[in-house]
Amino acid sequence: QEGAKKRVARAQGGREKKFIGAHVSIAGGIWKAVEECVSLGGRSFAMFLGSQRSWQRPPLDEKAAARFREACREHGVEPAFILPHGSYLMNCGSPKQGSTVGGQFSELRGIIERVRDKSRVGVCLDTCHAFAAGYDISAAGGIKKVLDEFDSVVGLSYLRALHLNDSKGE
Repeated sequence: QEGAKKRVARAQGGREKKFIGAHVSIAGGIWKAVEECVSLGGRSFAMFLGSQRSWQRPPLDEKAAARFREACREHGVEPAFILPHGSYLMNCGSPKQGSTVGGQFSELRGIIERVRDKSRVGVCLDTCHAFAAGYDISAAGGIKKVLDEFDSVVGLSYLRALHLNDSKGE
């Protein structure tokens, strides 16, 4: 574990600024996500910006957006630690929603290589999706093996978040 911590610190330029948060709801208003995060003791969170199973997304109301920004300022939640979650329906792998992209670390590396300004590129490693893609994090030593492979293929410098969750599969 200590080796992994040192690699993460090195990849972050020596910074060990880590935040724990949760996937929170925007029900009742987008600013409610900040309030829920803070009530849980978090300083970082992920949220859907609308229904994750629908293409219908009304435009964000400017008053609600202003209230969200104010809640972030009031509670000291930095924008860099807010992870907006895309729709489950979105599939960048195919114009006909027929394939996937990013299931293998090499695919992520290929995407990153094509980005000119990499300063804003980051990866959220979702444990459920990684497991479904064949990365066995449940085995003894599995998470170390997966993080080592991620480091060698993508680079820990791009790892911005871990979404720790379970899987419905075995």
